[in-house]
Amino acid sequence: MTFSCFSTHSRNCPISFPMKFSFFPGSIEQGIKNYIYQIQPAAKDDAVFHVLLSYQIQGGFYAYMENRKLLGDEKILQILDGISMHLKDFKKDLL
Repeated sequence: MTFSCFSTHSRNCPISFPMKFSFFPGSIEQGIKNYIYQIQPAAKDDAVFHVLLSYQIQGGFYAYMENRKLLGDEKILQILDGISMHLKDFKKDLL
């Protein structure tokens, strides 16, 4: 599933949800955290992990939703992918 599922006009999305779904990125974030905690329990105490994950999921979601009409799906996803790659390097620098 890609960000295109967040569009209320997407016909390829297996999920349906109301127009106002601000809870959606938070529930995705919590689900990802729970999954990661099962694999890496130490992540629960990793402040950098929490901030970066929140930033990527919630920030990426809202950046996509706010800019997709202006930039189009392909361009905004390309930009978000580039940002994610830089964040990966940023975490390495912090450790």
